[in-house]
Amino acid sequence: MAILGGGITGLAAAHTLVRSASAGVPVEVSLFEAGARLGGLIQTEQWEDFILEGGPDSVLTEKPEAIAFCKELGLEDAFLGSNDAQRRTYILHQGRLAQIPSGMGLFAFRRFVPALISPLFPLGTKLRIIHEVLSDRRVEMRNLSFDESAADYIRRRFGSGMLENFIEPMLAGIYGSEPEHLSAQVLLRLEAPERPSGSLSRGKPRKQKGTKSSSSIFTTLREGMGQLTRAVEQQLVWAEKSGTFRLYLREKAHLIERFMSSRPGEKTSRWRYVIRCESGIHVEADAVILALPTYECAQLLRPLSARLADLLSAIPYTSAVTVALCYRMAPPNLPGGFGFLVPRSAGSKLLACTFVHNKFSRRAPSGGALLRCFLGGVRHPGIEEMEEQELVAISLAELRKILNLTGEPSFTRVWRWPRAMPQYNVGHAGRVREMEQEIENYPGLFLAGNAYSGVGISDCIRTAKVAVNGALRMAGGHG
Repeated sequence: MAILGGGITGLAAAHTLVRSASAGVPVEVSLFEAGARLGGLIQTEQWEDFILEGGPDSVLTEKPEAIAFCKELGLEDAFLGSNDAQRRTYILHQGRLAQIPSGMGLFAFRRFVPALISPLFPLGTKLRIIHEVLSDRRVEMRNLSFDESAADYIRRRFGSGMLENFIEPMLAGIYGSEPEHLSAQVLLRLEAPERPSGSLSRGKPRKQKGTKSSSSIFTTLREGMGQLTRAVEQQLVWAEKSGTFRLYLREKAHLIERFMSSRPGEKTSRWRYVIRCESGIHVEADAVILALPTYECAQLLRPLSARLADLLSAIPYTSAVTVALCYRMAPPNLPGGFGFLVPRSAGSKLLACTFVHNKFSRRAPSGGALLRCFLGGVRHPGIEEMEEQELVAISLAELRKILNLTGEPSFTRVWRWPRAMPQYNVGHAGRVREMEQEIENYPGLFLAGNAYSGVGISDCIRTAKVAVNGALRMAGGHG
């Protein structure tokens, strides 16, 4: 079996297949990664006493897949929960940081009194919040066949004040998106899956049991999220020595072909695939898991299915930039809490800033500070092409205005992520259903990753496991 893409999705698929091989399932695994390293958007670096994350810095504890995967890898003792005693997040509002009301999620009010006294919301929005909390309306988007934008949905339910002052900066910070384009139908499924009916305010978050961080909102690893990908790599090294796994690093697939054949002992023929790389290497496989961005999948699959390629190409992506500002001595007057989000109305190039030294222990030296700034997304296309010095200067200038930040960082680090963030725009769910129907015509092909049913690490791992189970069932294994 072949896996294309060495990010967390591809690594999870490879690990799961290798475990099946060690359990006696007759399977050989090949993993192709075009870059020079594995891990994709997960990239952890240690500079002096700072642990820096170029991509995701944690997982949501309430989503089970990443926690379970870490346990499979023997990393349970490495869990590090967020410092939730300090968990306050702010939104820049009228030039000042206003705290997000406690108990408030994207589509839920677990405590509605804090929202009613918050300066973020005008009176009209607060009246709608009261109506929402007291009503017994069913979550109307869940079973509807039509879709609408998150902006239209929020305006209709809560008014423009909620949209502009809360939802828009939240979506920009999480998805790099604008609510005018994002699908409300998809977001409700992703953000409120535990609320089958009733008011959107009435759901309670799911909690993971059996981890040291079960009471924390976020969970990371003591050595950073790169500890996860390194653990997978170590497992794969052993599998490579045993002959069940082969890694093709710096090998970019440029064509997938299929052919009908039968092997000794098989009574009927079946479709098989050939992966051809730009270097000339080619590998045959019974099944192929595509753990790549959809625009790369589209290029590979167009000779097989123009329809599938068109559907994959219809998912847009935005780019992101992460800027780490490291202070051996924390600047004076830094707020407490986890960080802040910036609404579009502020006219800032900054989407968000995380106070990492508050969010997690062991990320900065004692007395120091680590700030992570986020730029890009739909608001600022092309910003990832700026020089590193420009990106640092923009981040510092914005923080000086917002936080009255003084002093210079001891050192900085910049990561660019071009076309890294898939956009779940209106109609996304329908496109994914069409993809699933179309790919059924190509037994042995499977799609996995962050572009289909969730952008988090847990979502990537879940789609990888689903793809592996399908591949094993098709091959007569034990998926």
